[in-house]
This record gives sequence, structure tokens and C-alpha cells, in this order.
Amino acid sequence: DINPQAGKSPGSYNDLFPENAFYSFTGELNDTVLSNDIFHIYEKALRRKAPLALKKAMELVDRGLEATLDEGLKLELGSLKWVFNTDDAMVGLSGILKKEKFVFSGR
Repeated sequence: DINPQAGKSPGSYNDLFPENAFYSFTGELNDTVLSNDIFHIYEKALRRKAPLALKKAMELVDRGLEATLDEGLKLELGSLKWVFNTDDAMVGLSGILKKEKFVFSGR
């Protein structure tokens, strides 16, 4: 787990992840996004994630807010094929299997 508050007094979850920080997050980690403290704190961890997968995850969270558990699970399962058909999925899975460093392209 990543804990940017290590050694500090624990704050509330909302202090670490204000909901509005992620409201317009598209998965792209550009200078504008990284100027937000919450993204800057987690930049290293976020850069290890495929941008399209991050974008899809945020979309699913937004769509799932008003869904039942069953509907939310169907949304998530319905997106797996899309996520695993991206170039980044192949890059990430191949890199892990070959134990090689990899960089996501956002495709």
C-alpha cells in the first residue's frame, strides 16, 4: 500500500482523496493534472498504471455510484474485454511475464 502520510498523524480518507479531485480525471497524467497535490502525491504509483485502464476505472466508479451492486458488477465485467484489448494491456502483461520494465503508451 502507498501511504503518503507515513509518519504523520492519520487524517480522514476524505482528506487524502477528496472526491472532487478525481471528478474530471481522464487517466492522462499531464502537468495540469499533476499540479493537483493529490495526484502529485501519487504520481509514481499512477504512472505505473495504464492510462486507458485508469480512465475506464474512473468512468466505472462514476457510473456505479447510482447502480446496484449487481449492476455495478455487470458494468465492470462488461469492460474487461475492452481493457484487455488495449495495446497497454499487452505491454503490461508481457512486461510482467518477461520481468522487463515497460512504459504505457495510452493506446
